[in-house]
Amino acid sequence: MKKIKGISLFIIFVLFSGIAQAGLFDGMILQKANKYYQEGKYNEAMIEYQNLRDASPENPMSYYGMGSIWYAVGNYEMALNRFQIAIQLEPKFLLAYLWAGNTYWKIGKKDKAIQYWKECLKIDPKNESAKSNIKEAQR
Repeated sequence: MKKIKGISLFIIFVLFSGIAQAGLFDGMILQKANKYYQEGKYNEAMIEYQNLRDASPENPMSYYGMGSIWYAVGNYEMALNRFQIAIQLEPKFLLAYLWAGNTYWKIGKKDKAIQYWKECLKIDPKNESAKSNIKEAQR
């Protein structure tokens, strides 16, 4: 399957959208978490995402960040759980759907992966990552 530039999308999305959604304090925590994540310091990043969750339990960015770390270290069950919480909190969270789909793909649940990628296209019909993933999955 074609590798998605998800890490870059993650950083860009979180830095710009996340800070706009979060308060200033939350934004500072999020920036710190993202910096650690980008540096590959997953333990430190996880602590900061948990701090964000504790400060703002309804902020989907904390769960998305935790899911991204779990995905990066190969714990797909935990990643999926966190992406799904992010989706519950923000039903139009495109990247959470995309990465939930990627996670389902990784664990061999092709139909579920396609279902989540199709949800991405309902939110953004022009999303090239979702389109490409579906096309490749249907080969």
